Amino acid sequence: MTVQDSPILAQERRRQALDHARHEARLEGLHIDPAFEGHLDGYVRGELSADEVVERLKTAPLPARRP
Repeated sequence: MTVQDSPILAQERRRQALDHARHEARLEGLHIDPAFEGHLDGYVRGELSADEVVERLKTAPLPARRP
């Protein structure tokens, strides 16, 4: 196994990508529904692929808009 194949490194990269996406969403005035956070955590742990997270996001109920 190389350093690039390390599950810990992959997990850290997923976490960094998710943190970046959260930051970008906040800049756009969006928020992530707390009920959906479990799916994102599954992605960071490597239990879900990015495609699986996107599919779950597509089928998730839309939260009410903030005033």
